[in-house]
Amino acid sequence: MMLGSLAEEHFETLAADSLKGEFTVKDDRVGRTDTDYRLMDHSGRQVCRFNIKFHGTLFREAHEYVGLDPDDCFALATYKIHAALRRQEEERLPYVFLIVSVPAVPRAALEEVIPDQLVWLSAVTNRAIEEGIVTHLLGQPSSEDVRRKVQGGEFRVLSARRAYVLLRDQLFARVHALRVPRFTNTFGRADINMHFSLRQEMIPFREFLGLLATTGVQGISVRLERGEV
Repeated sequence: MMLGSLAEEHFETLAADSLKGEFTVKDDRVGRTDTDYRLMDHSGRQVCRFNIKFHGTLFREAHEYVGLDPDDCFALATYKIHAALRRQEEERLPYVFLIVSVPAVPRAALEEVIPDQLVWLSAVTNRAIEEGIVTHLLGQPSSEDVRRKVQGGEFRVLSARRAYVLLRDQLFARVHALRVPRFTNTFGRADINMHFSLRQEMIPFREFLGLLATTGVQGISVRLERGEV
């Protein structure tokens, strides 16, 4: 949750610096649904929804299992792809995953900045208390090194439709769980993940904004719906 909050903080700063006049970002994190932000045009109409994903821990066996380099591999649960596309079709609003990859900050790095008593407290309380703990930790000097590393990460764009098309076309090549006998017995409660290339199958957020500027809302909407972005 702490890394996710830092990723959202990074995105808000990036959006404030990158969006000029015609577009704005609306915070939609209340209730913690599958939508974090909505991109709005100057008339207050929705362009698309954003779901922020932090990627820090590398899949070390990525080349062996899914044919990707570990530093170029992003895993996304297949049920999340299905849910995103269903949400898009229900609301007729493009759904976009925004992934920031910061391999220098795996989850294990947080063990150095989170006191044991707060780890225990978060394990025995509810989400509201967890969020309070995260807010407290992000205000501590010990979090600054992690914050700087996250702020150095680049956001990349993956639409729900493109994720689905790639899943459909590369099902057995990229969902290695389908090729592993007794996967659930071996890996317990692990998700069934689709693995994507960060460099080859996604575009940087700044390039997405460039397309938005040159093609307009209609143009970017068509590309998102076709799975071209």
